Amino acid sequence: MRKLILILPLLSFLMFSCKKEKPSVSAVLATLTTDSVTLITSTTAKSGGNITNDGGAPIISRGICWSTTPNESILGNHSTDGAGNGSFTSTLLVLTPGTQYFLRAYATNSIGTAYGNEVVFTSVKSLTITTTAATSISINSANSGGNILSEGNNPILDRGICWSTFQNPTISDSKTRDGSGIGSFSSNINGLALATTYYVRAYATLSSGTSYGNEVSFTTKSISIGDTYEGGIVAYVDGTGKHGFIAAPFDQDDALQGCTMAIGARGIAIGTGYQNTLDILNACGATTNAARVCYNLDLNGFTDWFLPSTDELDQMYKNKAVIGSFAPFIYWSSTIHGTAGYEGKVQEFADGSRLNKATNWTYRVRAIRSF
Repeated sequence: MRKLILILPLLSFLMFSCKKEKPSVSAVLATLTTDSVTLITSTTAKSGGNITNDGGAPIISRGICWSTTPNESILGNHSTDGAGNGSFTSTLLVLTPGTQYFLRAYATNSIGTAYGNEVVFTSVKSLTITTTAATSISINSANSGGNILSEGNNPILDRGICWSTFQNPTISDSKTRDGSGIGSFSSNINGLALATTYYVRAYATLSSGTSYGNEVSFTTKSISIGDTYEGGIVAYVDGTGKHGFIAAPFDQDDALQGCTMAIGARGIAIGTGYQNTLDILNACGATTNAARVCYNLDLNGFTDWFLPSTDELDQMYKNKAVIGSFAPFIYWSSTIHGTAGYEGKVQEFADGSRLNKATNWTYRVRAIRSF
């Protein structure tokens, strides 16, 4: 009994000592702020936060949460952006265009999850852009345009159409610039290649980027003999429908000599007249002759004319009715006959006869150019 009385005070002392030395729990929720929202598009945005105090316990998870209603939490849409104190950046994905969202940064430690201040923003409305079907299609031009029915949250800074010979053209390809703002607009497309398929899209550029309308396509017209094109009248078109040569719309002279000793100018076929012309100029220098007059011709904005080869001249004879303005007399070709260079090949436009004549005789001249 006496031993028990002595032990009880000792136990009381030990219990008091242990309770006094036990540390107190001091950790609390973290303290943080929410960043403003930037880079807002119709489906994404950027935000983040800054954890200024972890509350005395390590941050094990952080990020942002967002919702279409206030006081959003990590039970809904949220990102996970690492751990620890300090600032972080977050990306919001799969937003609905033109929708108001409420956003808060969050930080979780062993005590629980704390939230920063709430930020409100609205995703960009989807642009509604349509591309106008191409009209007024010619061999080298067309007309299109577009209609912008909605400009979203940001004003439209630039608009127009873009085109390419490949699908899904962008503003890095050929384009027009047709003002700004919503509404319909018309665009002229120029400088096209004939008999070629093009793809067109209307575009609208905002501060947040460029959006495109639906794609339309068209094919420029093929060219025909007798068409007015690139400085003259089409005299010949090859099998592709894209290449050939053009005759000047009138004679360049009615009495010009050929060139003696231009023995290198022997091309006969279509496509050899230009080289023949160069060979004649190299042999005869600056003297005035049929080839020189054609080579020096500056007509309707084009300076690449030359004297036709004998087959090119024959094509002009065959199509003289639609080309027009030929006289029923002899015309020079650029093709030299014989090995001495004293004769050149000519053609009688009264009956189509193809002849060889002395290069010092004078005949009519009609220049051509290739396309």
